[in-house]
Amino acid sequence: MWQKFSGLNLVVGLLLALTFLLRWPLLNGSFWLDEAAQIAESSRPFSQQLLISGDFQPPLLHLLTFVTQQFSHAEWWLRLWGAVIPSLIASWAMFQLISIWWPRTSDSKSKIIWLGLLLASNSLWVFYSQELRPYSLAVMWTCLSWLWLIKILVVKPTPKTWLLWSLSALGGLYSTYLFPFVLISQGLFMSLQVLAQPRLRQGFFLACLGIILGFAPWVPSFLNQLAVGQQLRLDLPGWDQVVSTTQLKALPLAVGKFLFGVVNLDLNSSYLVTAGIISFLGGLLIFQSWKNQANLSPQTRQALVILLWWAIVPVFLAWIVSFKIPVIQPKRILFILPAVYSLLVILALEVKTRLKFTSGSFGLNPGLLMLSGLLIINLWGLSQYYLNPDYQREDWRGLQAEILTKYPVSRTATIFSFPAPFAGWDWYNQHQFYSYNLGYLSNPGHPAAVDALKGAADKYDYLVIFDYLESLTDPNKEVKFALHNLGWREITQLQKPGIGQVRVYAKPQNLLGLTNFKIDR
Repeated sequence: MWQKFSGLNLVVGLLLALTFLLRWPLLNGSFWLDEAAQIAESSRPFSQQLLISGDFQPPLLHLLTFVTQQFSHAEWWLRLWGAVIPSLIASWAMFQLISIWWPRTSDSKSKIIWLGLLLASNSLWVFYSQELRPYSLAVMWTCLSWLWLIKILVVKPTPKTWLLWSLSALGGLYSTYLFPFVLISQGLFMSLQVLAQPRLRQGFFLACLGIILGFAPWVPSFLNQLAVGQQLRLDLPGWDQVVSTTQLKALPLAVGKFLFGVVNLDLNSSYLVTAGIISFLGGLLIFQSWKNQANLSPQTRQALVILLWWAIVPVFLAWIVSFKIPVIQPKRILFILPAVYSLLVILALEVKTRLKFTSGSFGLNPGLLMLSGLLIINLWGLSQYYLNPDYQREDWRGLQAEILTKYPVSRTATIFSFPAPFAGWDWYNQHQFYSYNLGYLSNPGHPAAVDALKGAADKYDYLVIFDYLESLTDPNKEVKFALHNLGWREITQLQKPGIGQVRVYAKPQNLLGLTNFKIDR
């Protein structure tokens, strides 16, 4: 289709290049905790790649990362294949969708430009398009699966398109456990289409059968992961609050993050006014589209219906499930962001209305105002992400390097109230500093931290402990009290965004005159 419009080819190429360029800054930054765990697991032998009961994710990213890390362990390289390229494919799929609904270049070019700019610059999407976790893959498979379904409905149902939908659905299922919500939404939508067009019945049935058979081999592993996840909640009370948000906050937080990106959402007047203006303009366009729906073209009506189905149904299903299992977080439902932006772009450019401020003909186009406002917000959020370390990932690489330059490896050890060193530290430490791994100190009956650390003074001059996740793994601060009772004293603190306080303790002969030490229980 693109071959017919060389000008449109150029536009798409430039937008994809812009998307890539905006994802290049910070791409080589330190892995944070979950990314480090991901690459550590993917570095194991191939025979162990499906043994991922401790990571409540399907195996596709593990297998992809296993292949790519054979060539390099550089952060930018691994993120390129696991996150950046999928985000580019997602944008390409959305451009294809626009070209299906509006095949003429004059109708599609402005929509593609606006959609491409918004998808390229949203700081939340940029952030997770750089993260070695399956969020970008989930968005890609969602966009591709809807693309093939719409080709089936609008262009022609062929065995190839049915197969491509099945493969995209399987890709999504093997990427994230939230993809079933997308698939249920698509299945319900296509069931209605099959009732209206019986010719779709056979292809739809065979495609669904292929999806079921394709995912069935992984179901036992999924059930095992579910059991391990339930045990983690027992071991770490409060873990649910870390991995998700409350039901009342989940959806408003997602809306706010989609609009403002990675920045902290304090409910101050600036955020509220901006959100109010954008909501007013969007609401005006929705009202006008409903009021004048008879004047909308058939492809516009179809596009709006499908995109609403895409954006609303999966999130509603996930929200209902969250009453039992917490799954809602903005990053986990990023697969609806392309649909939301597409809805806003189509409403802005297809619904004809103006805001008039005088009795004359002068007025402002609310659609263009809304899109311009969204783009400005995106660029502002992106600049905050680039420039403010508080919005970036945990710098375990920098922390390890700083400790390495300040304290001798042979006389320094780290302490973790965890069964193993935190993955971010472990990946960059590479067994240089010895670690005491005390397990979850929140569990009753755990070995006393004092007993575990009694012999440390005979081997080490300095001990390093982390406030990171302390409220979950050591809520009673057993490690700090154990060190205090054994005569160790805190001599300094290091601070890294996202990691928090890192405390260095020295045994008495290394205190260099430190006095009046006090610890509050």
